[in-house]
Amino acid sequence: MLKQRQILPLHGLSQNFHAHVYFDDDQLEQALSCYAAIQASFPGLKLGRVHETLVGPHLKRQFQIALDRETVTDFLIWLDDNRGPMSVLVHPLTIDEVQDHTAHALWLGDKLPLKLGVLGAPNPTT
Repeated sequence: MLKQRQILPLHGLSQNFHAHVYFDDDQLEQALSCYAAIQASFPGLKLGRVHETLVGPHLKRQFQIALDRETVTDFLIWLDDNRGPMSVLVHPLTIDEVQDHTAHALWLGDKLPLKLGVLGAPNPTT
């Protein structure tokens, strides 16, 4: 069970975050149910589409949720209770995408491999 103290270190890294909910082929219905539950329970959050193909550094199908510092803690505690067996990557949005997806990442469930080579190098002008 996720505790608030596990999430608080993220707050110092960024104002904004992404959560990626990963699912296998046989978990599509569960992923869609989770997606609908997020929409119903957190109508102010911005959800990306459900990707049924691989995108970016992600080696599994997934959908993304955009979060801010004010919503990240309550949402992640809810998501941990409602994600079932699906893994979730939570990461800050900073100038260093590799660090965001590795050293600064928080995983709910199993930690999954990522294609880090597709992530951009730090760019202080973005």
